[in-house]
Amino acid sequence: MVCVGMNFKVMDNSGAKKAKCIKIYSHGKKISNIIGTIVLVTLKNFVDRKRVNKRIIYLGLVVGLAA
Repeated sequence: MVCVGMNFKVMDNSGAKKAKCIKIYSHGKKISNIIGTIVLVTLKNFVDRKRVNKRIIYLGLVVGLAA
């Protein structure tokens, strides 16, 4: 289930490793724990400071859920 305050593992080539959820954009009254949910995240761990910044808020897309 996707919750506010949850930490995510980032799956892209920007250099970010972990992100923390700030807000969930759900689709009406549907449950927000489905793949395809858009979330607002801030970065916690990253490798390359040239591509990403810790102070900026990013949009993220949930592409997988672990049991």
